[in-house]
Amino acid sequence: MVHWKMRHLAIFLALITAASVGALQQQPGGSSSIFSQITPFSPETLGVFASVAKLKANWGYSKWKINQKITCDSCIFGFTTLQTLLKLHMPADKIAAIIENICVDLEIEPRLVCRGVLESFRPETFYVLQHVPYSPGEMCNFVTGASCAVDPPGTHWSLPLPDVPKPPAKDIPPPAPNAPRLRVLHLSDLHFDMFYQEGANAECSDPLCCRRENGAPVGKPAGRWGDSRNCDSPVRLMENMFSWISANEKVDYILWTGDLPAHDIWNQTKQMQLLVLKMTTKYLRGFFPNTPVFPALGNHESSPVDSFPPRFINDTNSIKWLYDALATTWNQWLPADAIKTVSHGGFYRVKVFPGFRIISLNTNYCNNMNWWLLINMTDPDNELQWLITELQDAENTGDKVHIIGHIPPGSGDCLRVWSQNYFRIIARYEDTIRGQYYGHEHSDSMHIYYDPANEAHVTGLSFLGPSVTPYQGFNPGYRIYTIDGNYANSSWVTLDHETYIANLTEANDSGNPPKWFKEYSAKEAYGLEQLLPADWDALMNDMETDDVLFHKFWQYYWKSEDKSVSVGCDAPCRKYLLCRIRARSENCVKVQ
Repeated sequence: MVHWKMRHLAIFLALITAASVGALQQQPGGSSSIFSQITPFSPETLGVFASVAKLKANWGYSKWKINQKITCDSCIFGFTTLQTLLKLHMPADKIAAIIENICVDLEIEPRLVCRGVLESFRPETFYVLQHVPYSPGEMCNFVTGASCAVDPPGTHWSLPLPDVPKPPAKDIPPPAPNAPRLRVLHLSDLHFDMFYQEGANAECSDPLCCRRENGAPVGKPAGRWGDSRNCDSPVRLMENMFSWISANEKVDYILWTGDLPAHDIWNQTKQMQLLVLKMTTKYLRGFFPNTPVFPALGNHESSPVDSFPPRFINDTNSIKWLYDALATTWNQWLPADAIKTVSHGGFYRVKVFPGFRIISLNTNYCNNMNWWLLINMTDPDNELQWLITELQDAENTGDKVHIIGHIPPGSGDCLRVWSQNYFRIIARYEDTIRGQYYGHEHSDSMHIYYDPANEAHVTGLSFLGPSVTPYQGFNPGYRIYTIDGNYANSSWVTLDHETYIANLTEANDSGNPPKWFKEYSAKEAYGLEQLLPADWDALMNDMETDDVLFHKFWQYYWKSEDKSVSVGCDAPCRKYLLCRIRARSENCVKVQ
């Protein structure tokens, strides 16, 4: 997960260009050079200039930050502006220089960040805007999730399911008390920062702090073991966690659901991303040399962040550099047939035990910040069609499946149409799919899935692993699942999960290494007999009215980070959060 302003940087390339004209329009002579470049605007478009200028006048030019909710009008205007400049053949360097200055003058980010992001994102953004088949309004549907225009053909697609009758749903009874169990470690969102510095400024103006270049501390300096302000995981925190787990836990395999690099997305290169991949892999091999690892690809592994072009982009913008590196790095854990699909599209299937498979999805193909999907978003690289084929094959043989990935379908960061197709697949194969495990959101949470044809029927659940990074208000954490084990007729369902955390404030204040401890067990904390999707759905119903129960969930959501928990969650916040967890067709409205 990325800082909000940074995640929307590509749209900021458009928006701050648009804002500049409105702002400079009120400065004597300030806008003439820009207006001379963009005269072919329609009267409707010029009308939006006035709206932008009014915003500037209300808030003050020097203090205005573009961190308000992106509306359809501002989004359409931004895309129109930038596309027009490109059509007029204004040199890309000149456009970038204008945007960089505006980014600094409007205090969106410091110059180093503005320049770094522009250099990283400019080639991709300009390429996509010159090849996209959609209008600005249609593109804004993609960006905002709102209905800024009528959805064009190609944005509503539905994959065919096999003409095979769906097996009747069966009750899943608890296993016998003496049945074998598996213990599975889930690591997600490490975001380790090799440049973290103890004592640095943890409240800087950059999207990522706690580095030497952030200057003298403002308030409490960055702690030795990490900081839950805008700071990622120091190397010593990651080493300490791995050492603790390897010494105190015996796990059967590891789920590693992506996001390895730090959040300094304006300062990353392909070479740096590959170095982080090699370093984190080396840590896992060193601390868990004999434990199978099943990885999934996060949205931060690419450079620039969120940039995952499908295979039809085969020029210098190709993602082949990363998929080839994954294939080389992951081949120590995965068989040859899995490595083949990793090289193809960053996803794979592996048979773990007789009757049990794991499917790892590349959810960057549903990422609504992956601008390459604007060129063609219909089942990128045929991943979901491949998923259907794999699930049908598993059903034919009676195998059960766990699905892992990074961005959970149903989240606000996953394309609606991709999620809707995923929901249909989950509903069709609900008897085959016995577990889903994702990350990305950093919080300790979940998404519950329903049959699109009957939203009263619960079909699945994705557990969201807590992040290792403390970035933006969390304690570091990891999770252990107890799963019905490897024996004939195993259900392979999750029987319990335990979240382990370290209290960073306590560790930093005491001067001692972090103490990792079990924060809670799901069965014990919530009084659940089973952890099946219907059980969690019923629990969410109870949370709507049970204040004590919801507060417990809220505490675990933040991994017991005191400041974040103390902010609280009032009735509108609770309604929004529970709505997000239930991945239905309704739009969840966040009340500010």
